[in-house]
Amino acid sequence: MKRRTFIGTSIATAAVFAARPSWSAAAEHEIKKVGLQLYTLREEMPKDFEGTIAKVGATGYKELEFAGYFNHSPKEVRAIVDKNGLTAPSTHIPYDIVENKWPETLDAAQRGAGRVVVDYEALVEKLRKGEIAALAFVAGKPAPLFRSISGEDGLHFLAIPLRPEVTAAYVPTRLTAQDYPGLVPGDQPVDTVAVGAVLAAANLQYGSERYRNLVNFVEAFFTGFQTLLEPGHHPKWREVNITADLPGWRRFPPAEEWLQRNMQAAAPPNLQDLKTIFARFIDERQQAAGGQPMSQQEKDQLFGQFELWQKSQTR
Repeated sequence: MKRRTFIGTSIATAAVFAARPSWSAAAEHEIKKVGLQLYTLREEMPKDFEGTIAKVGATGYKELEFAGYFNHSPKEVRAIVDKNGLTAPSTHIPYDIVENKWPETLDAAQRGAGRVVVDYEALVEKLRKGEIAALAFVAGKPAPLFRSISGEDGLHFLAIPLRPEVTAAYVPTRLTAQDYPGLVPGDQPVDTVAVGAVLAAANLQYGSERYRNLVNFVEAFFTGFQTLLEPGHHPKWREVNITADLPGWRRFPPAEEWLQRNMQAAAPPNLQDLKTIFARFIDERQQAAGGQPMSQQEKDQLFGQFELWQKSQTR
């Protein structure tokens, strides 16, 4: 699929990137395989297993991640997947099945689902019991999975070494006591990495029902976006920047039109918030590069240079 469109982005240093000039969106950006987690169709799958997969293939998806086979054998599933020109590189399986029915799990993997994704809540319990050594988990912090865990459980976070090869691919960040008060001491933040996320949309036919539905979604989501920044909502919403540009991609036209009409409502964080995020970014980059921490005066001077550069880009 080509020329996919995006609606907004969520990145750990959103405010810093948001201040960059607009990149050219003329270049083609090609995604060869777009996949779908079938958990999103968990209500339709048990009703019409084969028909639902056929509709997914007809929509344009190329890969599937299963979340249950609904009384179909791996051989039957593979036949249905092949029939619709799809592949299934992974599947979600409860840990007790992996533990007690390993031959069946291996058979499922060998027949197409090369990766087996296990229920993470069960894995936390295995950690508590000492039956596994570690767990890798990707989620927006603070993740509810870890909020109820304390150091008294005998568990702790492992720091990720922020070597150049790591920071070249990921944004360095930290887990703090504010994120997980029961697991992280106040004066001992844990180094880790962050990944970005983008809300993308298919290149739908103008005027079609799906196109109109997406237009309605954009209007509702963008108009109500500021309410998601208020107390009571997940703190990760404060890192979302609906005005950010994405190299090689074009924004969904109705989203672009909304932004042009409502620039003030879509404005990035205020100056003080931006300075705070900028300072965190500098600290984490300095640490990743093995450099000495900057003084507040040095950060303020660098931020001043950044403001001058930003203004020069908008002329």
